[in-house]
Amino acid sequence: MLRRTVAVLFATAVLAAGCSEPAVHPDPAAPAPSSAAPVASSIAPGAAPADIVKQADLQAFAFAMPVPKGAPAGGAWTEPLAGDEGNEFVNYLDKSKKGYLTVRLLDCRIPAAQSNNKSYGWCFLTPKGKLKGYPLAVFDDPTSPVRVVTAGHVTVFVDVWVGFDETFKGPDVEAFISSLDLDKLAKL
Repeated sequence: MLRRTVAVLFATAVLAAGCSEPAVHPDPAAPAPSSAAPVASSIAPGAAPADIVKQADLQAFAFAMPVPKGAPAGGAWTEPLAGDEGNEFVNYLDKSKKGYLTVRLLDCRIPAAQSNNKSYGWCFLTPKGKLKGYPLAVFDDPTSPVRVVTAGHVTVFVDVWVGFDETFKGPDVEAFISSLDLDKLAKL
């Protein structure tokens, strides 16, 4: 239930941002609890615009991501909304436009995230563990496949589309995130 509530809040925030034609890019070929600080705690609030991770860098990273395991090859990472500095949002869709995975790459220092904790609350989740050495946050709902990892200034939010979530669970999301070059992302 929490996952769907978060998805509704997230969708509302996305719709409020406005829509544009999606850009389509072809494919390139629950942990133990801890007392760690919130994921975004190392992020300086109100970073100057020059310090925000560049949208073009996030976009290049996003469109080089692999096909999610179990999703059909030949699909594409699509950008349903034009990104902004520090913000990239993509979905993996098959040729018939069926969705599988949503990935949001966000520099949580952007003013919108700092001033709107409701829409960007996932930026400030308390980590429950680590993934490839980076803080990993998981929603309290044990059925939620959503995972949030922060690498440097970039917070990666990954969720699974309804239907695909029957077979692609939290550990699969973690394996997908592990397949990403988080060290490269941390350097952006």
